[in-house]
Amino acid sequence: MKASMFRGRTAMAALREARWEAEVGARAEDVLRLLDKRGVEVNEAQYELISTCQQLHLLDRWFDRAITAERIEDVLAEDPGA
Repeated sequence: MKASMFRGRTAMAALREARWEAEVGARAEDVLRLLDKRGVEVNEAQYELISTCQQLHLLDRWFDRAITAERIEDVLAEDPGA
């Protein structure tokens, strides 16, 4: 394999990873902003949990719940079947 082809694939992988990290980070910020705007209190540990989460499906679930939740516990609750 040519070195330039390897560098190109490595660069593409790095770009995909950077995009993923940006998307996950933005989603976590969306969850936290929504909770803030709705007046849902978030303690430091809960803030850390949300802001460092790398699972997009979980952040999506939390965002959906944050739309109607009155307590952070309702947002972060585990699904029995999940």
